[in-house]
Amino acid sequence: MYAYIDDEGNSVLSGDIAKLIETLENFYRQPKEKIEDQRGAIVELLGRRLVCPRYQNDANCANSQRFVDEQKRNITIQEVDVAALSDHYKQLEAYECKMRVNKLEVHDCNDLTYLAKESLKYDYLTNIGIISFDPSSMIQRKLKQLNADPCIRSYGIDRLMTLRYSPFN
Repeated sequence: MYAYIDDEGNSVLSGDIAKLIETLENFYRQPKEKIEDQRGAIVELLGRRLVCPRYQNDANCANSQRFVDEQKRNITIQEVDVAALSDHYKQLEAYECKMRVNKLEVHDCNDLTYLAKESLKYDYLTNIGIISFDPSSMIQRKLKQLNADPCIRSYGIDRLMTLRYSPFN
């Protein structure tokens, strides 16, 4: 599909596709533990690329953010994978990113829920969710299994592109 036929009748890949294939081959030659960490980072980077363009600068939107309150006490126990905060518009977005939703754990959900509750104390509009390459329906099932707060939204492969647009409009 991404190849073309040259003058001698040979199938030739475009340079970009050949580089992608080479990169993926090198990626999967690494130890399994390293692959797992990097796969998660891919989902985080995609989430950041979809969410952050709506914010003025990197200080307002980043990956791996931990939130603290006015007294510098932790609001989130762990870092949130993708976080966007606008003091000007009083809005907060926070997302946990998982290549596969079966890796989602209760503490991921608890941090998001607690963050949402804290932001409401300061009258911020809040959108929290799970970003995954699994379908949204699988994310919803996993959230139900974990007894997660219903305010956590599902952004599976079928809904990823909705993250390009503000959830507050």
